[in-house]
Amino acid sequence: MQADYWYYVAYYVGLYVLYKLIQRLFFWRATRVIDGDTVDFSPPLLSRYWGKVRVRFYAMDANELRQPGGQWAKQWVQRKMGGKYWRLAEIKSGAYGRKEAKIRSIWLNRDYIRVMLKAGVGTLDPRYVKKRDKARYTSAMASAQRWRRGRWSRREWMASPKRYR
Repeated sequence: MQADYWYYVAYYVGLYVLYKLIQRLFFWRATRVIDGDTVDFSPPLLSRYWGKVRVRFYAMDANELRQPGGQWAKQWVQRKMGGKYWRLAEIKSGAYGRKEAKIRSIWLNRDYIRVMLKAGVGTLDPRYVKKRDKARYTSAMASAQRWRRGRWSRREWMASPKRYR
């Protein structure tokens, strides 16, 4: 009876170690939140990137830290993303030479840019969004505006982040 118990414990510990190894080999880990639309990631071991990589969220613009609502946006992203593993899709150099990427959750394959727009963390930047994503992202932002979520909940948070740069 005791041998069976330790067999199962060893089996599940082995699965857990394998799970952690797969995470570290293939997925990106959010190490530091800079503001509501920029996060530092440590790349997976099987990647062409080394060290930390600062990534800006694709087609999204959140309130700046000095702007009303900027600290709230940073805390929201920190609470949801900090220390967790993510899949970064379509990493490319965006405006000003910064890396931009779509963020997707590992298990549900959920588009996290859409989740953040729906929560009212940021606004859609129409200059950088592709046609295939425009309808989904616009509807997510419209939902946040309609239900007054996040930055749409207070009038002073609604100012454009471009004014505070």
